[in-house]
Amino acid sequence: MWVNNTMPPVTKPACRLSFRCLGVAISAAMLLSACASTTVPELIRKPPEQNPQISQVRENPESYIGAVVRWGGDIVRTENRTETTWVEVIGRDPWRNGRPKDSDASGGRFLARIRGFIDPAVFKKGRQLTVRGKLGQPISRLIGDFAYLYPVVEVSAYYLWPESPKYRDDIYYHDPYWYYPYYPWRHPWHRHHR
Repeated sequence: MWVNNTMPPVTKPACRLSFRCLGVAISAAMLLSACASTTVPELIRKPPEQNPQISQVRENPESYIGAVVRWGGDIVRTENRTETTWVEVIGRDPWRNGRPKDSDASGGRFLARIRGFIDPAVFKKGRQLTVRGKLGQPISRLIGDFAYLYPVVEVSAYYLWPESPKYRDDIYYHDPYWYYPYYPWRHPWHRHHR
């Protein structure tokens, strides 16, 4: 009597393969959507060859009229006019991609003059904005009782940065051994043998 001793080939369950493929597909879709949603215009990413600082322009504003700048910072307020919108910004130093840094350091304030209507509920106080454009005639306004001279950027391109996620300090995980004096070399569960 003939007996077949060969075993059939072992195959992975179809459901396991399909879940793996589904996971890869979801990860790829999330990565692509993240890249698409964070596309920063080239005019915002790359500064002009001569990009004077806000503080430099405030010292001698007339000599910089017509200069192209890329400045960014935190929005203080947004004012809608008949044909334009004025956005007051506290200047911050930028990262390489043009995004303003989260810092208390500032070179001063400036006004961004944007054509058309900009919704102040979106361009609200505290949001980060980067603009590019030519410097126009400076404007003096009061901050409290102080007469402040604002450089004015006639905006040709701008980018409102996505809001950073807000974290509550009380939900952070705190390592119970963080303050252990011998961490990590002599953790309570480590056994040292000679």
